[in-house]
Amino acid sequence: MKQLWRLLPVKLVVLSCFFITSANSQRPVSVRLVGGSKPNLGVVEVTMSTGAVGRICNLGFDNNGASVVCAMLGYRGVTGLKVDLPPYTVGNTNTVMAISGCPDFLEASTSTWNLETACRYVVSSFPPDCAGNGRDAAVICTGTQTTSTPGPTLPPDFATIAPIDCNNTITSLRLDPGPEEGLVLIQNGSLGGDNFGTICAAGFSAIEAATICRMLCRNETANAIGMSGKYLTTAASYPVMLSGLKCPAGATSTNDCKHNGWGAAPSYCTPNTAVSVRCSQISLTPPPIPAPFVVCHLYVANVFFTYTDVASASLLSLYGTYNETTCNFTKNENSTTVWATVPYIGCNSVQTTNATHVIYTSMLYRNVTAVSGVYVDVPYIIPVECAIPKLKEVTAALLPDARTAPPITGGDSYTSEVKLYRSYNARGFSSEIAPGDRLVVGSRIYARVRETSPLNVRLTVRNCWASDKSDGTGASYYVVRNKCATDANSVFRVDEKNIGINFAVMSFTQTVSTQAYIFCDVTICTPTDPDERCLQTCGTAVRRRRKRQLSTENEKESSQQPSRGPYILTAMTAMDVEASRAASIADATLLWLMTTALVAAVAWNTFSSVFIH
Repeated sequence: MKQLWRLLPVKLVVLSCFFITSANSQRPVSVRLVGGSKPNLGVVEVTMSTGAVGRICNLGFDNNGASVVCAMLGYRGVTGLKVDLPPYTVGNTNTVMAISGCPDFLEASTSTWNLETACRYVVSSFPPDCAGNGRDAAVICTGTQTTSTPGPTLPPDFATIAPIDCNNTITSLRLDPGPEEGLVLIQNGSLGGDNFGTICAAGFSAIEAATICRMLCRNETANAIGMSGKYLTTAASYPVMLSGLKCPAGATSTNDCKHNGWGAAPSYCTPNTAVSVRCSQISLTPPPIPAPFVVCHLYVANVFFTYTDVASASLLSLYGTYNETTCNFTKNENSTTVWATVPYIGCNSVQTTNATHVIYTSMLYRNVTAVSGVYVDVPYIIPVECAIPKLKEVTAALLPDARTAPPITGGDSYTSEVKLYRSYNARGFSSEIAPGDRLVVGSRIYARVRETSPLNVRLTVRNCWASDKSDGTGASYYVVRNKCATDANSVFRVDEKNIGINFAVMSFTQTVSTQAYIFCDVTICTPTDPDERCLQTCGTAVRRRRKRQLSTENEKESSQQPSRGPYILTAMTAMDVEASRAASIADATLLWLMTTALVAAVAWNTFSSVFIH
């Protein structure tokens, strides 16, 4: 069944034609939004021609589908957006439709403002993934809501209000209590008399607020702001006079604006949604920049907002383009908090570096938000930075540069390990030596130091040493010090994340029988960081020092200290000598075979280029 669902876009086109053209087919006839915190936000509930009522599976539901739903709800200047909402398990929770897309939707064509005519859908045989309410389609509608059924946009009423004359007393518009701020009361000029009423907040923005202020002959329109939910007692004494008011920028009168007509208002236009406006002579503080906090952990940034900053998780998105199949960006909300989860890997995060940190930056977009219940066009792009320390004394918190809108920052870490092996060749490390195994004094073995996170970073090993104590502070000897191999030991880079060390096993005391641990100081950088600390290069030669306490010298140059053990130190036996000789012969044989094959390949290429071509 899952294989069939992968072909669903093709299957749905065929099935939708059958269901739509059949005389006995089920057709979507109306929609409503349920379970949302606002009238223009919610899970889509659809009523079918058979009377069945239920939900739409969102597997093929897109923004075109959301716009069709919003058009069916009477929104004009339609922009519908598909959003993710928590499952809503109240009411008609069964699935009655699955939509594969709405390619025929045209904003200017009223004939496509319907799920039946604009979309491809099935009404039975839903794929298994549609089970449960986690797949219910949900939308947020913008624009102006006019009627509850599809129809042409209502023309503006150009007799809205008598012309304003700032040289005389303004009688057709006022703020209560005023003069700088109050409930907007507007007079229906076509009726005359004391026919004043309120303006519904739906669709009202800073542009409409500035228009009201100009009509009141106030010049401080740059700071005009609209609000709702204030002056409730006064608002309850007046009818709703206008709704859906949309004005062009710079309008000087509501005569320049569109609206739903005198007294025409949706049912949710109540005293709570009556508009108040502030036309202040002083400079007002703009809507505050969101102040979320971020937790960076396991290569994911979790960004948390209060509802004051973000009213709904549907308003959050990842800025820029990214591949949804590789980027597991999610957003959620509960009763107190809205949050987004942004992975560093697979999304459009940018990796940078400085002297102290490797930094991953993502750009989170907060869409149009609300000020006191009225939507205003103030989106924000919020830089999210997660910093991984390169140095041990540096904290995970990264101090941002001073900016107008500073990024939110958090600290994360990486993971590393060290393991021992008995051999290494062109195929890699082999025969791992597990903790508890023997280490034969005098034998040569390999250590592999590895950065194990999915981050795109380069590992550098500064020090590696053996110690007879589990905390690395006992009798010790170095095999790598200040990035240099000691004595006849060697250090080599396998790749950006793997460093190999070949060294001879030593004893700590005259008595061989004891235990040993291996420790390393490591750090990370970006692959292109030219800093000397990021290069696995040796400076001056360093001699091995036995029976010494571990020094903290240069420890600050590292940010992690992977370790492994204990291992059991034992003296070399005749069997160990023979095994070591056999391993050396095997490695030499493999090297000879690989060299011979390479020489043969070069000879064949030379021959073919001269005699064949």
